[in-house]
Amino acid sequence: MLSLISTHHNNPDQCGSFQFLGTHFLARGTCDYYLQLLKPGCWLHSAVTRIQVQRPGFNYTFAHICILNNDKSCIVDDIVHVLKELKAARLSNQTNFAITYPITHLKDGREVYNGHQLGGVTVHSKDRVKSAEAVQLTYYLQAINSLNDMVAEKWESNFCNTVQLFQKSNPNVTMYPFTSSSLQEDFQKTSRVSERYLTTSLVLVVTLAMLCCSMQDCVRSKPWLGLLGLLTVSLATLTAAGIINLTGGKYNSTFLGIPFIVLGNYVLLY
Repeated sequence: MLSLISTHHNNPDQCGSFQFLGTHFLARGTCDYYLQLLKPGCWLHSAVTRIQVQRPGFNYTFAHICILNNDKSCIVDDIVHVLKELKAARLSNQTNFAITYPITHLKDGREVYNGHQLGGVTVHSKDRVKSAEAVQLTYYLQAINSLNDMVAEKWESNFCNTVQLFQKSNPNVTMYPFTSSSLQEDFQKTSRVSERYLTTSLVLVVTLAMLCCSMQDCVRSKPWLGLLGLLTVSLATLTAAGIINLTGGKYNSTFLGIPFIVLGNYVLLY
């Protein structure tokens, strides 16, 4: 499974903001976690670092837009170094290197924590990894100005295309891309996928609003008041969403709760 995650955060060490992109792999029926899972991970990492974004007069790669270490190299997950050392050990027919969980020791003596980067892990004695069902890779992109932000968004799009091509050539590994715009895209797709459920819910809410304002006394019964109240809440929510959209506001998961808050306040008032 591959999933790309990209979002904006404040990064005090870099005095700016950055995007992070995470990749998850899930192998079906894995018996050799290197051949089934980690080897595709190495291939994909190599392909990701070669992705180019063409701009007038210059082609940007991951090395141009990544967050840098103190030694001016791109920040990558420690699991990437583990994969590279495992690949080198395989190529040289060495059997003395093994991944341990949740802490692995690299050849340079560093200890790296991989508890959040490996999933579905089965271990031998002494915490040596026997198999792993998922691997997470994270890529950090700069977004310190409008140009970097534009290039990063285009890079994300190219990344998703790369993942789709890679998925076709590796059917035994499931991959899902997830970017900074994925939540917004999924939210837009949800409105189309759940159209039938939304229509049913709307009918139920309208019916309930009218019933709540109805009484046995035909003089005091005001079902249309409930309908108009619900219409007022809907128009207020749509107006707020339109203003946010016109002012360039981006998707935020807290927006999903606004209609319920407005409707709840309306019920309390009446």
